[in-house]
Amino acid sequence: ANGKQSIDAVPAILSGIPSLLERPFTESVYASNRMPSLATYFSEQGYHTQFFHGGVNGTMGFEAFTQSAGIQHYYGKSQYPFVDKDYDGNWGIFDEPYLHYFANELTKNDTSFFSVLFTLSSHHPYTIPKHYAGKFPKGTYDIHESIGYADHSLKLFFEEAKKQPWYNNTLFVITADHMSHTDMSFHQRGIGMYHVPIAFYDPSTHWKGEDSTIIQHADLFPTLIALTGGHVKGKFFGRNVFDAETRHDVLNYNYGGEFIYLKDSTQVSFIENQRKAVYMYPKDSLFKHNMLVNHPTYKPDNSDLIIKAKIQAYFKNMEANTWWK
Repeated sequence: ANGKQSIDAVPAILSGIPSLLERPFTESVYASNRMPSLATYFSEQGYHTQFFHGGVNGTMGFEAFTQSAGIQHYYGKSQYPFVDKDYDGNWGIFDEPYLHYFANELTKNDTSFFSVLFTLSSHHPYTIPKHYAGKFPKGTYDIHESIGYADHSLKLFFEEAKKQPWYNNTLFVITADHMSHTDMSFHQRGIGMYHVPIAFYDPSTHWKGEDSTIIQHADLFPTLIALTGGHVKGKFFGRNVFDAETRHDVLNYNYGGEFIYLKDSTQVSFIENQRKAVYMYPKDSLFKHNMLVNHPTYKPDNSDLIIKAKIQAYFKNMEANTWWK
């Protein structure tokens, strides 16, 4: 993930813009900047573009951002036809009925579509339907039961999707918006605070297995364009993850002036324009052994130059409003 909040994920995924600011991009002084987006690209290719989120319209700035990013149709709680029956009483529409609605709406499309769904039942306060009480493991955190429900809802969605005419011609991408509560030490520090799965599923292929290649939400922009036969143009913070010739790395901002950079087997903590710590990843997955302190003979690579260049390019394009050029 390129941020720690739900509000960070949508700009990263749709426009390839990571969250390197103290405030979320959509709440920053750059929020009105013109940005490239997957929606604009696919719209130009004749696709119908949609964004679905069962929360209250306007929540987290999703509706405003997706409209500025070129999404043609936004579907929120206000557009959902069965609110009285399926409202969770807190956040929006429960995942299971909303995913069923999502599948039906996709079938209504009379052309190719680029559709994004942002689910909500695994968001605080983690409410699930009463008739599912006791069905999913409670786990060690409140969120765990709702994750079981979200997973079950996704399973039912795919069972429904398999019956639809668009299924075999659709590329599915599944990811989490950000890390959450966990009792795993790795996820409580360093790059582990951003560690989420990203899955690609194409029913028409035999893709199977796991890949340890470094990938970030910002990589989805150029990756999806390449996978659908397009050509990447313009400025991108991410890379096509399936391009073996390019460098795969991640730069995130951890507040308080710290940037965290991951490349190959190295994580760098970068503060006040210089590296403060270097850890071997994933060998030192708990980030306890700072190579700059514990190994005097360690010779750093050129990561600091890459980090400086990325930060400079990010803020230069933000201030000049030139990401789209």
